[in-house]
Amino acid sequence: MKYKLKDIITFKPGYAFKKSDMTDTGIELVKIGNLKNNKVIIPSGVKIKEDTKFKDFIINKGDILMALTGDPVYKGSIQTWVGRTSMYLNNKVAYLNQRVCKLMPNEKIILNDYLYYWLIRHDKTYEIAGLFHGSANQANISHKEVGEMFIELPSLEIQKKASKILSDIDKKINLNNEINNNLHDLAEQQFNEFYLTGVPQKLEELLSNISAGSRPKGGAQKSGIPSIGAEKIEKFGVYDYSSEKYISEEYYDKLKKGRLNSGDVLLYKDGAYTGKVSMCLNGFPYTKAAINEHVFILNTRNNWAQNYLYFSLYNKDTKEILRRLASSKAAQPGLNQEELKSVEIQICDNEDIIDFENRVKPIMKKIANNSLENKRLSKLRDTLLPKLMNGEIDLKNIEI
Repeated sequence: MKYKLKDIITFKPGYAFKKSDMTDTGIELVKIGNLKNNKVIIPSGVKIKEDTKFKDFIINKGDILMALTGDPVYKGSIQTWVGRTSMYLNNKVAYLNQRVCKLMPNEKIILNDYLYYWLIRHDKTYEIAGLFHGSANQANISHKEVGEMFIELPSLEIQKKASKILSDIDKKINLNNEINNNLHDLAEQQFNEFYLTGVPQKLEELLSNISAGSRPKGGAQKSGIPSIGAEKIEKFGVYDYSSEKYISEEYYDKLKKGRLNSGDVLLYKDGAYTGKVSMCLNGFPYTKAAINEHVFILNTRNNWAQNYLYFSLYNKDTKEILRRLASSKAAQPGLNQEELKSVEIQICDNEDIIDFENRVKPIMKKIANNSLENKRLSKLRDTLLPKLMNGEIDLKNIEI
């Protein structure tokens, strides 16, 4: 049957909390910027005092949230697009800020998970964003306008089957992410034990290569060889595959530097993301890719201490040094090669570094493998999602 969304969903906009509502110990606030990658796991960090007058603006795990403000058109990142939908996945309750709306479905007609997967389809996000009004820099939509949209619904049984197939994939992705976070923490703890025994020395004592990438005149392309920029870098094992940019095969073949190889450490060298660091390993994030002009590739001699190099740069004290050094310039923040070489880190004896490398190599390999599995699972989910929602896959006789 076909329904208007407003007839089967209750829309509950968030609240315009004041500065006087904020406190050091209270309930965390979910803001519009927390709606990323179709999920909200970590709230904004802002805390609101607990008060019964705010009870209507509480959200719980599993609630569907929609951004009513954002970019007016798709700019290559669905994370900032008006109308994007996310699910709140934190176990702790939170408050909902203004310009974010909670969607509460009538589950006698439409299941919560089915609504979520229907909304995160790219074509539906695009359709919702098309309702915007406002300036070229800031778009707004009304939940009343969203409520006028139509949805064609199968039976609850079919909704349940379709949702379970997709949610099972997401659960496996989330489990892999949890495992990777724990593995990364374990490797970092082992690194810290070694790092404390090191002697302060300049980073150049460990480095044998620093190289930057490039992109052709005219910028990136829509297809070809992936060209990795800093917005993709978070930490090892974490990579945003959406809105990828590319260079041509011909341009890639002509590159003398900037091609990625397994073991390369990547450091963002200028702009707002200066100091973010990641690593390539065993096909993660790609078996064939390059970096753009905002990223350094870093190597130790014959890659003998790449994990030690990565965690030295991931260290919070080193990050702060890099940030301060980059921000000391009057213009755009950034680091050149000589400045990077001059940064002091703790360098252990060669024997200790080799011991550390041998201990963490299996851990880093597992992180890479889990991340690549998530890449495949995400592609499978994104392929199945529209087919399941459109009824292209017959689920009537499928037992789940």
